[in-house]
Amino acid sequence: MKTKLIRSIALVLVMVMCMAVGAFAATNLQEIKAYLNHDLAIRYDGELQTMYDANGNRVLPISYNGTTYLPIRAVGNMMGIDVGYDAENYQVLLGKTGKAIDFIENFTPYSVNQNFCHYKEINNKYKEIGSNSYTNMIYVDWTGGCGYYDIEGKYDTLTFCVYAEKLDRVVKICGDNNQVLARIEVKAFDIPKTYSVKVTGVQQLSIETEYVSYGASLYMLNMNIE
Repeated sequence: MKTKLIRSIALVLVMVMCMAVGAFAATNLQEIKAYLNHDLAIRYDGELQTMYDANGNRVLPISYNGTTYLPIRAVGNMMGIDVGYDAENYQVLLGKTGKAIDFIENFTPYSVNQNFCHYKEINNKYKEIGSNSYTNMIYVDWTGGCGYYDIEGKYDTLTFCVYAEKLDRVVKICGDNNQVLARIEVKAFDIPKTYSVKVTGVQQLSIETEYVSYGASLYMLNMNIE
């Protein structure tokens, strides 16, 4: 029943109530005439529901052109679904609402060997691959390298792209006690592919590369953690 209700909500909830005022800065708004429906009762799993916004104020369904619209935050609260709003991208976030952050910008390794380089935009380093130019990246030369990060067990997923030059490379993502979370084989000159690694509960994260012959560089790009 819950799955069916979620799908129904996805079809009809195009009007978002009880969100940040910043939502109204969107450029594609269209003014309409709708009605607050005081007579319509909402039951969930057979139980009569009263809907509230984030401030505890009662909210009502809206009727417009023969369709009923429910306030999405109130429905989320009713069903135990997290609801958020990404004002920058004008997106409603349902379910897990933790926003991914730039790993390179927000973390600095507390320990590295001399072959592991963590470059932020302020380092004035960049890498061009095809028509794309990257400034935030991890660079490791042919001798291999390792960097250690403290992520405090606060995140679930690390996402990144990898690009290898001249020779195939191997990247290992490890968690606490050197537990290998992922071992990724990267083909030389392949278009950068995106990988996601589960890091739930990990306190100490390490990124390691294996030794190869002279001159084979490796780049980790578009790194985000959520």
